Amino acid sequence: MKKLLALVLSLLLLFSAAAESTTAESVDALKAEIARLRAELETLQARLDLYRDPSVVAIFDGGFITFDEAYDEYQYLVELYAMFYGEDLNALTDEAREVQLDLLQQMVAEKLVNAHLEAEGVQLLTDEETAALRAQAAEAYEVHKSQEPADDTTLEEFTEAYLNEAMSNAALEHVAGDVTVTDEDVRALYDEALARDKEYYEANPQDYGFEALYGDSPITWIPEGYRRVRLLLVPFDDELSAKYDEYLIAEYDAIDDAAIAAAQQGKTDVLALLKPQAEAVRARLDAGETFEALLAEYNTGAEQMGETGEAQGFALSADSLYFSDTIEAAAMALKAPGDVSDAVPCDWGYVFIEYMNDIPSGPVAFENLRETFAQNARTDALYRQYDEKVAQWLEA
Repeated sequence: MKKLLALVLSLLLLFSAAAESTTAESVDALKAEIARLRAELETLQARLDLYRDPSVVAIFDGGFITFDEAYDEYQYLVELYAMFYGEDLNALTDEAREVQLDLLQQMVAEKLVNAHLEAEGVQLLTDEETAALRAQAAEAYEVHKSQEPADDTTLEEFTEAYLNEAMSNAALEHVAGDVTVTDEDVRALYDEALARDKEYYEANPQDYGFEALYGDSPITWIPEGYRRVRLLLVPFDDELSAKYDEYLIAEYDAIDDAAIAAAQQGKTDVLALLKPQAEAVRARLDAGETFEALLAEYNTGAEQMGETGEAQGFALSADSLYFSDTIEAAAMALKAPGDVSDAVPCDWGYVFIEYMNDIPSGPVAFENLRETFAQNARTDALYRQYDEKVAQWLEA
């Protein structure tokens, strides 16, 4: 508003100066300046109109964001928050406000970057790169549908998300420009992670197995008592699986001891129908067939439980949280690497457990993680430079 008033005053002064001017050159110069100020005044007036528009939630130099645009993105974050934390984000006023502000900042930054790239005539991906990415997306989509057949995401939606991610990465590289990462930077990042992991896993050793399987950050310190195992599953067929799930749900919903006992007996009865197949696998192991060969034949051991871990196995201890107490007890009872358990009942059928090796506790050597931390350090540097450039554009 102050700038708008200042422009109006400037125009008034220029009109007064124009009235007193006597030379053609000075009149032309004043007219040009008046035209420039009028254009700037119109721009500021348009921005003021946007500020008054209730459908606009953010304004920046060169554009704005409407409520409808932001609402869809925010609702997606609300759903994620409920999924991960089990709470309604909208009921948490301070947290919701923080998420909304962060979202608007991200959306403004993205639009601002796109506007600058368009003005510069930058093509982030060549036609050949786009075609190759579309082919990769089609292959990834087939894998995704085989693993998640109930997901109704279309190939077009999947491909668009795939291309958007590639475009975002290319924009990050272009805007950030060249980055330099030293060995000292990499080592410092590792040391920070080591101190953090040591403190956390000393206090929460039971979490290591889950984080090793699902975490997206390299783990630099390992608590004591963990061993690596592989799992060979003899799974229910579709009919038995459906029946077992009925009893599983009934046990969960039971409100008295009798109902719980009936549901548990039902699960036991279903497992008994699968027991001959598990005994046949045990007989093959006793006859000398290798665990590796049977894994290759069944090839569903870990996949049924959420991850394919046949090759690398699972980190497990007496106190880990990922598997049932029954599976953990059977795994920890094995005496030496190479030992295989008897058939252990679980919610997917019967599982045989192979003791692979003990996992050394303590710090993971820096050299074993150097490449990962070098990539992470470069990514951190890219985002720092990217954020600095966007901040400069916002202030311009």
